[in-house]
Amino acid sequence: MLRLLKSPSRLIAWTVANVTGMGLYLLLASRLWSVKGEENTPGGPGDAFYYIFILLPILLFFAAINVAELYRIVRRSNEKRIAVFIWTTMLCLWIAIFLVDHIQGVRNISADFS
Repeated sequence: MLRLLKSPSRLIAWTVANVTGMGLYLLLASRLWSVKGEENTPGGPGDAFYYIFILLPILLFFAAINVAELYRIVRRSNEKRIAVFIWTTMLCLWIAIFLVDHIQGVRNISADFS
């Protein structure tokens, strides 16, 4: 997965790994999203720990893999345009996943709870 994208099978494996990571991140992040009818209530006391110890390592793991892959693409790839396009597409998808999580996870706490 960290090797240069020289063959379609490596490209497919790298893409599948990223898409699987995105699904895993959203699945785990959705546990912190507020339920319908509880939008203005504060989150639980363990939300920050869950984010730091569960979600952040997933983000850092895939960020490290993708940065290493970009380094390999820039240094060694013969078809840089295609490889950089695919890498940029994965980056845009990760940003979209992160924004979906952020939008769903934001809690506007009512003044009754402060």
